[in-house]
Amino acid sequence: MTKPHLALVDKRWPKGWPNRPLLDKSKRAHPLYARWKYLKSKGRDQVWDDFDRFVADVGLAPSPTHKMLRKDKSRPWEPGNVIWLDAICPPGERNETLLKRSWRSRNSHKFRDQHLRSKFGITEADYQTMAAAQGYVCAICEGAEHGASLAVDHCHETGVIRGLLCRGCNVSLGCFRDSEAILLRAIEYLREGREMAARK
Repeated sequence: MTKPHLALVDKRWPKGWPNRPLLDKSKRAHPLYARWKYLKSKGRDQVWDDFDRFVADVGLAPSPTHKMLRKDKSRPWEPGNVIWLDAICPPGERNETLLKRSWRSRNSHKFRDQHLRSKFGITEADYQTMAAAQGYVCAICEGAEHGASLAVDHCHETGVIRGLLCRGCNVSLGCFRDSEAILLRAIEYLREGREMAARK
C-alpha cells in the first residue's frame, strides 16, 4: 500500500497513519475550521467528528461581529445547542459580556473617561493634563509605562489624588501601606545592605 504524502496527512489521526485521510486544503481556509479544530483539541466537541457535518449543523456567522455560543452552557456543544449571537443586537437577545466588550473596543476613550469620573472624580482631559505635567513618566521612578497607561495614585484616607505612577511604584506604595515610617525603615534597610556588601 502506498503511503500518502506526509504534508497532506492529518497529523491528529491515531496511530496506523497510512489509513489517515488526506486533508482538503480548502477546508483549512474555511472560517469555521479553526473553531472546529479548537473544540476537537479541547475535547469539548463530542459529536462533530466530521468537519462538513459541523459546518452544516452550525452554519456560517451572519456577520463578523457574531460569536458562536452555546444556548445552554450546562449542555455540551451539539446540534441544537449552538447560537450565533451579535454583540450589538436587540435587548432581550443580547449577551451582556459581548456587548460590553464590543462597546469598550469601539469607545475606549469614553469608557476610560467614565472610569476616571466614577473612581477618581476626574476626566480624561484632567488625566492628560497631569500626564503632560509629569512628562508622561512615573512621578516616583520617572520611568515610562510602555504599552500601558500610568495609574492614578490617590490617598485612600482622604481620596486626594497625588499623581500618576507606573504599575510597579503604585503597587509598592500599597504594599508599604502608604506608611512613611515603613518606607524610611526600608530605606535604612537598603543602606545597611549596601554597607555590608562594601565591607566584604
